Amino acid sequence: MDLSPNEKLIWRGQPKTGWRLKTGDKVRLPLMIAFTLFSVYWTLQATAYDTPRNLWVMGVPFILFGVYASLLRYWIEAKERQHTRYAVTNRHVIIHRTWPMQRVTRIPLNDIDYVFIDEAADGSGDLIFGIPLKQSVPFLPQRPRPTRFSPCFEGIPQVKQVYGLIHGAQKK
Repeated sequence: MDLSPNEKLIWRGQPKTGWRLKTGDKVRLPLMIAFTLFSVYWTLQATAYDTPRNLWVMGVPFILFGVYASLLRYWIEAKERQHTRYAVTNRHVIIHRTWPMQRVTRIPLNDIDYVFIDEAADGSGDLIFGIPLKQSVPFLPQRPRPTRFSPCFEGIPQVKQVYGLIHGAQKK
């Protein structure tokens, strides 16, 4: 990672590698597996009974979607994490990815309005950066929420320590 002049590296790290289930995946994954199996069953039944070709061909996109949502998506996310590096400097938070294409995201510390911490029992976790969305229902308490497209440090060890470094660098 190339740093600008007068920029000092405070921390660098990388996410945990391998497959990782997030909170919503514990419900989503079994449902997607069931969806995929039903799509395969439906398509095979449609081919077995001399149904018109357009009926059983309709099952193929559902099978492909199910395979992506229940398996391929996790493989892609694991591969992305394997090729990702993070850094915190006295001026920026940097996310550097080299797969599927080279991409460097530099977020000035002054532009980070909120850092959402999602900590696991082992002390690792995610730091999600940016301006959070607020709930759209006016009578409910307004609570900041990150979006799934917010830039983040995902699966880093000692997440609270890294948060402290970022918070300290923002104050300077």
